[in-house]
Amino acid sequence: MISDLISSLKARHPNVPTDVLSEIAAEAVLAFVGRAGEVGTLVARGGGDASPWSVAEGGSRSVPFSAKGGGDALPWTVITTTTREALDLPTGASLTVQSNVEQTCRDLAHGVLAKGEQLPAEKSFSLFLIRALIEGTASGKPALGVAFPPEFLFVLDVGYESLVGVSFTWSPVLYGDPTFPDKSRAAIRSIRALDHNSLVYPDDAGSLIIRIADGVPEDRAADDLGAHGLWGTKFSGSICFARCPGFRERSICSQLTKALTYVMSAEPSRIVRIIDFVPGWSVVRLV
Repeated sequence: MISDLISSLKARHPNVPTDVLSEIAAEAVLAFVGRAGEVGTLVARGGGDASPWSVAEGGSRSVPFSAKGGGDALPWTVITTTTREALDLPTGASLTVQSNVEQTCRDLAHGVLAKGEQLPAEKSFSLFLIRALIEGTASGKPALGVAFPPEFLFVLDVGYESLVGVSFTWSPVLYGDPTFPDKSRAAIRSIRALDHNSLVYPDDAGSLIIRIADGVPEDRAADDLGAHGLWGTKFSGSICFARCPGFRERSICSQLTKALTYVMSAEPSRIVRIIDFVPGWSVVRLV
């Protein structure tokens, strides 16, 4: 596995020392390796080629990396063994793997909960790769490209009405992202279900858009919404933007429309994406 990748890298980069290519190959193969065959996170160094593999039902196959636009149009292999011997790692290869991705996601998700609230234990944990696939050409031949930086969406089921989603955007420098996963670039999502549309177009966790009847003073509306557990209210005419405890946005909206007669409508703020390209947004489950 490793030796094949090193040979491939050597063919493309004949002037790079073999020991450097060995380091890059080792880091690439352990991208997203975690506990007991689940997903962890690679902290890459040196611009390694972090996605030379593909996912297939019932197995995997190796494919050459071919960056187009924002990334590789082919999905990644999830390596399910973490032993140095099984991966045939070269002597001296240095690996930095973060295996506590779940805890990282939990810590980030706490930022959209009510003050003092603790996230329940997760019932399941999954990972999805989201890419904007676009038709184009490479070396004069038809090819698929990736229009925007790929997103890695970690999803936890903690028993709330919506699933907890934490999205990290892949920001490549040369062939890899040296700071992945950068917590400062994480986005917290409230996911209604594990279907394509819910994963590609999730709700912005803890964010509501509320339409207020004409003539209602802003200070009154802000006080009433605060009494129902909302905060951070901002008004633009009859539209109010507010924060609420995350992952229960739909039920909170329903409660508001029933409790406050001047609330004409309330809904979660949903993520909007550009869709004017083909074949369009792709979702691949990695774990």
